[in-house]
Amino acid sequence: MIAQSNFSVNKQRQEEKRKVQEAIFQSKREEAKQSKIVKQQNEQKKKFQHFKIEQENRMKNQIVNQQKRLAAMKIEEDRQRRVH
Repeated sequence: MIAQSNFSVNKQRQEEKRKVQEAIFQSKREEAKQSKIVKQQNEQKKKFQHFKIEQENRMKNQIVNQQKRLAAMKIEEDRQRRVH
């Protein structure tokens, strides 16, 4: 009777231990999932920031190039006036 009781208690402890280990495993799995999601979101934010910066730089370059062309056209116009 005592042996059966000890066996039952041991079995119950093993089952509880297994459940705790399973809960820990599930918790770690969920934590890894969340970490992966956060990492992906951060990468997406970083890519978007780089895209915005590149877009701004392209626009600034276009403005600078346009100003250079206008300056060159004015110089050419002034030269044409002097010639004629």
